[in-house]
Amino acid sequence: YYIDSFGMTKLWQGSYQILRKCNPSQYEVILGVINEHNHWTLAVIYPQQKKNSVFGSLGGVKNQGDQVPGNHKV
Repeated sequence: YYIDSFGMTKLWQGSYQILRKCNPSQYEVILGVINEHNHWTLAVIYPQQKKNSVFGSLGGVKNQGDQVPGNHKV
């Protein structure tokens, strides 16, 4: 499932309204692009595993174990 950059940025900032349009547990992977401070980041969320990875446009990778944006568990 893909969430557009506006929706994913809002999700990452703690607004979960975008999740009303889908049932995250139905998907193995949810992809979306985050734009913060003119920096683009790819978010890969694994709802069934309750994990995510964040790939910065400058090459950084951050894995956030058992949490997803805003410490909200999917």
